[in-house]
Amino acid sequence: MNYFHIYCEVPAKFGLSTFSRIVKKFGGKCTGYKNKIGSSDFIASAFIPKGKEKEVLTALGKEGLKDIFVSEGSFLMV
Repeated sequence: MNYFHIYCEVPAKFGLSTFSRIVKKFGGKCTGYKNKIGSSDFIASAFIPKGKEKEVLTALGKEGLKDIFVSEGSFLMV
């Protein structure tokens, strides 16, 4: 199955659990996170199935996330 790989800046007040919940709701899988240098915020990443990208991006946007980067390609999610 083809997936999009997304990277997203997640403010500390937003929480990684909310990001994870939204991604999983649409059949995706979180792949990790790193603390943003000099901040308490995070950079989180996830795989989301092709065809669900608009719903995921809309849901993340409604929660207030703005810095979302999408990488298209064929990835094998294990």
